[in-house]
Amino acid sequence: MGKTTQPVKKEKLTDSEKKKIKQANKAKANPTKAAENKEKKQARRGKQDDQEKREKEIADEKKAYKEKQRIDAEKRDKIAKEEKERSRKERIEKEKTTKTEIEEASDKTLDNINETEK
Repeated sequence: MGKTTQPVKKEKLTDSEKKKIKQANKAKANPTKAAENKEKKQARRGKQDDQEKREKEIADEKKAYKEKQRIDAEKRDKIAKEEKERSRKERIEKEKTTKTEIEEASDKTLDNINETEK
């Protein structure tokens, strides 16, 4: 009975590792074309970076606009609250003066009645 040895398993390469090896082999075979492709890819990356910068700027502008709207809304709410409080105070003051006028008028009426009775 002989020992049976298990076959040694090769480590499997991931897809990305296979792709890198393939690209390296292509670059060795045709270095000028590889350099052109590298420049094209770099140009695409530059465009993507520019796009990302524009998107970030737009997002920042939207954020600033929303913040400005929130601040404006708070100001409007504060002004409306102050206006409401002012009108409430005016109404209370008007009621006080009306009561005072009524009391004065009733006092005069009573005085007139008292004078006519005398």
